[in-house]
Amino acid sequence: MHAILSSALPQPHAARSYSFDSFDKAFTMPAMEKIELVEHGVKASDFKKLVEDMGLAQEELSRALRISVSTINRKVKRDEILSIDESERVLNMASLIGQVSVMVAGADTHFNAAQWVASWIEQPLPALGGRRPVEFLGTSSGFQMVANVLRTMQSGAYL
Repeated sequence: MHAILSSALPQPHAARSYSFDSFDKAFTMPAMEKIELVEHGVKASDFKKLVEDMGLAQEELSRALRISVSTINRKVKRDEILSIDESERVLNMASLIGQVSVMVAGADTHFNAAQWVASWIEQPLPALGGRRPVEFLGTSSGFQMVANVLRTMQSGAYL
């Protein structure tokens, strides 16, 4: 798996890195660290790594996360960070993959959570009124709803 969201964030009083190298860390990262990472920005190149790990076309994930392909490409070329809103959606996607990874930890050593999520988000779900999870990934509330569906699945209450 690629290291994702490897942005190093400058601090006025101390050099502190807010990077993580796994989806699990994106999911388990304390809220304050997530907030700081989002406020300082995620590197646009991390979006490209996320696309690659999920096995998606850039256009698919761009559409789902409501981030323009041209914006991503321009910011990658200039080694820039994403806006706060864009950073939050990328971090939320990484966290969602981490949630699945943590759910199946130890059960299957060959399981690829990123690719499973890429497939799963395209499937209509009764828990979402027959809509696909990908339709909700453009907002924080939508991500929360999708994460709740995963939690329900894990508990065995999902039909």
